[in-house]
Amino acid sequence: RGMEHNFKMEPRFSTYGLPYEFGSMQHYFAHSFAVNQHRPTIYAKPAYLRWQGSMDGPRATFWDTVLINQ
Repeated sequence: RGMEHNFKMEPRFSTYGLPYEFGSMQHYFAHSFAVNQHRPTIYAKPAYLRWQGSMDGPRATFWDTVLINQ
């Protein structure tokens, strides 16, 4: 409860023409904000599943850095 705002769609969200990156530090893990840790709150489509959760690295990804600089 109280975390619903994390899933609000932003109609004016912009990636500044850059591709969306599923491995981004800003992409949620499958169980982020879950009430039940055995049921995901968000999941990637099968073609992108291997990148979900890859944001656990020690630094920003290439596209994260480009987006910050934009």
